[in-house]
Amino acid sequence: MMSREDAIRIAETATAIRPDWLRTSIVTVLADFRDRQPRDVHLAMVWVAYDPATKTPARLREDGPWWHLASTRQPGVAPALPAWHDRYADTPKATPEQIAAIRAARKDAT
Repeated sequence: MMSREDAIRIAETATAIRPDWLRTSIVTVLADFRDRQPRDVHLAMVWVAYDPATKTPARLREDGPWWHLASTRQPGVAPALPAWHDRYADTPKATPEQIAAIRAARKDAT
């Protein structure tokens, strides 16, 4: 269940996304969800905060897609990534003299 400290952390995340929202207002809205898991509320609040249609944090009280996201308990399976290949691994590295020349040229350009 969500504690007040959890609510404050969630509110801080939301205000980082939406600086025009007051942290105290967000904490007030979050009090309605103290029976939910903090992870679920956090995901829902981030969704609501990023949605341009959202005017206030009170939208969290609506039954929107953010709650369906939050109800997902198991993370999805990420596709296997291809082996990373450094296509420049065989490129000769710059010498200290070349590095100094590049830095001098950059300094002269500014």
